[in-house]
Amino acid sequence: MHEVNAMSDSNGGGNKLQSDLVAYLDGELSDRACMEIEQTLAENPRIRCEMELLERTWELLDTLPVSKASESFSQRTLSVISQSSMAAVKDQTPAVTTSRSWSIDRDTWLAAGLSMALTLTAILCFAVTNRWMPTETDRLVRDLPLLIKLEMYEEVSSPEYLNTLKQSRLFDDQSSSVESP
Repeated sequence: MHEVNAMSDSNGGGNKLQSDLVAYLDGELSDRACMEIEQTLAENPRIRCEMELLERTWELLDTLPVSKASESFSQRTLSVISQSSMAAVKDQTPAVTTSRSWSIDRDTWLAAGLSMALTLTAILCFAVTNRWMPTETDRLVRDLPLLIKLEMYEEVSSPEYLNTLKQSRLFDDQSSSVESP
């Protein structure tokens, strides 16, 4: 009947888990499934917490007043059901098929169009950021001359010392004959 093995499945197991927990609370599970749920509750605190939330929700629902449908509502509902079933039997086709098929086709086209638009937007965003956003490599290439002479710059005690040397023009004659490494 209900299996609890799919509970740990992260791709949709949450819906099955929740339906299994609700069935457990309602007493609709087989003995084997009940034992599996109880074992899972004993081993997994997250699921145990979810079960406690469901139990509290059930308790709160019990405190709400029970409303009853009016007699006219019941009669109208039964009338509509009988009319649609007679029409379906008369036509030998389901009453909902004709209107539903257009809806499915339209919804399918809308979903496909939306998927295409999102895909094109993602490709465009990637192309823009990949082309015009600087990367770490670009920054390193830009700073390469500084990195080549980094050892010399580290030996200087302060920028004021370099300004003093520049103003003294002590190295002006040698700077043209010395090549950078």
